[in-house]
Amino acid sequence: MSVFNMEKQKKILVLCGGKFAFPTLQLLAYEKFICGIGIGKGSNSITEALERESEENNIGFKSFPDKKSISGMRAWIDEIQPDYIFCISFPFLLPEIVLLYGQDKFINFHPGPLPQYRGPMPIFEVLKNQETETAICAHFMNSKFDEGNIIFNDPITIQKEDTYGKLTVRLSERMAQVALNMANMLQFASSIPNQPQDEILSYYYEKPELSDTYINWKRMTADEIIALINACNPWNTGADATVQGEQLKIIIASILDEPHNNKPGTILSFTDTVNIACVDSKQIAVEILSTDYGIMTAQQFAELKSILAN
Repeated sequence: MSVFNMEKQKKILVLCGGKFAFPTLQLLAYEKFICGIGIGKGSNSITEALERESEENNIGFKSFPDKKSISGMRAWIDEIQPDYIFCISFPFLLPEIVLLYGQDKFINFHPGPLPQYRGPMPIFEVLKNQETETAICAHFMNSKFDEGNIIFNDPITIQKEDTYGKLTVRLSERMAQVALNMANMLQFASSIPNQPQDEILSYYYEKPELSDTYINWKRMTADEIIALINACNPWNTGADATVQGEQLKIIIASILDEPHNNKPGTILSFTDTVNIACVDSKQIAVEILSTDYGIMTAQQFAELKSILAN
């Protein structure tokens, strides 16, 4: 007879922010761990889908559409009585009255290594910074974002062709197994080893603004530009740029290692790609971009420029 049959299985309530958590919700529900699901800022379609699935599986459900609605969270948790609360991309800071439900009961799964990548969008930041590895960090929660004691960082290799979308999907899928491993660990552990974060290594990244997603042709190398483009695809529909006076977004591009002596940001040629000069004498070959006319291939953009010139 297994331990799970001998003892009452510890139940978990999951607070999430949307479809990034879906693989985790599905796996934990399949393993009969989940007793409740709370969603913050969810779209109507995602919220309705989760509510429907929760009702069909006799799982508690509550939506928290804004910060004000968090005031009802503690009463809801008291009603459900979970053993632990997992947070996966939940958008709101939990107030002290909620955290007082129980010491070391709240565990956040942060999609980036801590303490180096605190903040709401670590996937963007690790790609922009050309990191070769990221992590899923499990940590206890306190009254500040991403500052609780670390349980572990689960490393994940960043692949050369990763975009924000590709890495997000891989992290989402890995998150499910990491959360399941944690749930299984909690069945046996009376206490969980953890350690304070090293504040010397810590950095909090605010949500990216235009200045963070904008290509600076005079300062950024070709490698830095490609990293930014990948970090902005698809959530920002590419990296923002000005090319010969035109505002656009570059969605897909690669490095074209052909030397030049032209001004950075200048279109050097149209082939199957739009080839733009970079400050380090390399070029980037743009395949897909977005303009006021819509999302288009490099060839369509070249044809459009030809028409506008005539």
